[in-house]
Amino acid sequence: MLKAIKDFGNEANRIIKKETRKINNLHKEIEDYETLIYVVGQTGGQEQVLYYREKINQCYSRIDACIDNINNSKERIATMRVVDEIIKRGEKCA
Repeated sequence: MLKAIKDFGNEANRIIKKETRKINNLHKEIEDYETLIYVVGQTGGQEQVLYYREKINQCYSRIDACIDNINNSKERIATMRVVDEIIKRGEKCA
C-alpha cells in the first residue's frame, strides 16, 4: 500500500512540474504580446492592440487554471502524507 501512495505522490509532483512549465511558457507568451502591443501602439493600430490584450487575458485565465491544478496536486500530496502516517501508526500497533 505504501508504494501506491508513493506513486500517487510522484504523479502529483509530475503534474506540478508540468503545470509550472506551462505557466512559464504562458508568461513568455504574455511578454511577446506586450511587445507586439508596444509596436502596434506606435503605429496607431488600436484594433490590433485590443486583439493582443484579449490574448493576454486568455493567457492569464490559463495561468489561473494551471495554478488551481498545482494547488489541487499539493493538497493531494498533503492528504496522502497524512494517510501514509496513519497507515504507519496502524502497522506499529498491529
